[in-house]
Amino acid sequence: MSTLSRFFGSGNNDGVSPFDQIRHQDEHGDFWWGRELGETLGYARWEAFRAVIEKTLEQGAAYGIDQSQWIRLTTKSSDPGYRGGIRNIDDFRLNRRGCYHVTLEADSSKPIVAAAKNYFVIRTRQAELAEEALRKQGPIVRGGAWEARIMRQHATHVQLVTRWAPGYWTVLMQTYPFLLESELTLMLHELPTLASDLMDGSIGKRWANLRERETGRRNSHRHPNIWVEVGDEMRRTEVLLWPDEDYARFKKYLLRDYFPNHLVEYLRNKDSMKRCNPIALASAANHISLDYTGQAASLSEESMAILEQFRDYTAKNGFKRVTHSMAQGLIYNQE
Repeated sequence: MSTLSRFFGSGNNDGVSPFDQIRHQDEHGDFWWGRELGETLGYARWEAFRAVIEKTLEQGAAYGIDQSQWIRLTTKSSDPGYRGGIRNIDDFRLNRRGCYHVTLEADSSKPIVAAAKNYFVIRTRQAELAEEALRKQGPIVRGGAWEARIMRQHATHVQLVTRWAPGYWTVLMQTYPFLLESELTLMLHELPTLASDLMDGSIGKRWANLRERETGRRNSHRHPNIWVEVGDEMRRTEVLLWPDEDYARFKKYLLRDYFPNHLVEYLRNKDSMKRCNPIALASAANHISLDYTGQAASLSEESMAILEQFRDYTAKNGFKRVTHSMAQGLIYNQE
């Protein structure tokens, strides 16, 4: 059975993902207990995994992200066999997004941690797409061009680092879950996602320039001879490798700088987006920034004012976002 089948299920009981096996449900939706998640991720001691969760919360607070809706400390009753009887124990209740953020801080040397990152980002996408399809009473939207490109290139990057550059990472390796969710948000706003518009290049260039300004050098190594997509073609090119010690700074840059401040500018400059309603684009950028950072995107006062005007309409009608067709219709009706 393939790795993906083992962790995402193959349609029978033998192929049920270990993360599905420990998933719980209540009136608020799916959730996971921290103790069970830690055991599944290979942590022998709860104290060790609890430290990972607490580090996740500390990192979020340092970036200004309120993760209380995703990760919540609570008290529950232990199993009867727990150290001789039932008693109250501390545990963390995590939703999908909370689990994903915790896996970002978990021990990356454990193969199952990488599988967990894939599981929680893809399950989050599936849940949102199914919810949108139910609301529209239409077919479930499938993955777009970004997802197809990421799935082809990510394995190549991992193999490159594993074989030739242990202790290093690439921008695509560290951002692909964010890119997958960003594509989902754009698709739900009815905005195009062309393979050539994938923003890993934009993130990488800004990050490289930032590190050069901070340190006086790029601090990266170039590895030649890797295949990447350029438009509709496959070409050999170089890939930048960054040392593990730079990852904490990179994550800070991604969450504090790129998503709140640069994403909307990047999207507006893409030819594929220039025909789209600018309010739908602003709404998408704002959703992406809020999801990842807890901060609104740096939009113009005019865009923010228009989004505020649409807020009552979307809330009244049960919508979570201002899609392209919705924005076009609202503007048309106001004329």
